[in-house]
Amino acid sequence: MKPFAIVLALLVACGGQSTQARRQNEALGDQSGDVPRATREERDWKKAAQGHGAAGAVSPDELARLEKQSAPGGLVDAGK
Repeated sequence: MKPFAIVLALLVACGGQSTQARRQNEALGDQSGDVPRATREERDWKKAAQGHGAAGAVSPDELARLEKQSAPGGLVDAGK
């Protein structure tokens, strides 16, 4: 009987989404139809990681700047 009680307690504790999250999801609706066919059918993971219509390549200098700003103690400037 104990294993059943444990499983039941876990199911109750993991009740799924909160009411607020559920309402937000329902308000947004199903947006999967907005995904371009080319994106859904992408099989090359490198191309998929770049996205379709993405911003493009980021220069090594820009990556270094972003890395420095995001490091602990770094100063992130929202204006850049």
